Amino acid sequence: WLTAVLCALPCLLVAWQAHRVLVLWLGAELVHPDAARVLAWALVGVALNGLYAADYTRMVASNAWRVVLFINLTILVGQAALLAWAVPRWGMVAGGWSWALCGATQFCLGRWWALREGKGS
Repeated sequence: WLTAVLCALPCLLVAWQAHRVLVLWLGAELVHPDAARVLAWALVGVALNGLYAADYTRMVASNAWRVVLFINLTILVGQAALLAWAVPRWGMVAGGWSWALCGATQFCLGRWWALREGKGS
């Protein structure tokens, strides 16, 4: 729960107000119309990655390097394929989606491993 409070919750709060944050930070004239969507999706991915961190730490402590390798290769191949397909169609917004999907993949596979190994709570 500490990870959720310290990482995921702030990321989701900033994602919710992504446009406002960008305007305050850069000024309205420098904010691309799609920038807030990219930032919001990327922050969702960061939040999910933060939630994955506990399971990742358990994997490392359990010497489950094959699982870590599988998750990372899955993300590498999946993200490269998604970006190659989606960027020409949707531009930079696809990068945000890709990052969110990366975080979701890590989180889901990490939870699957933890529950399967009896290490999830």
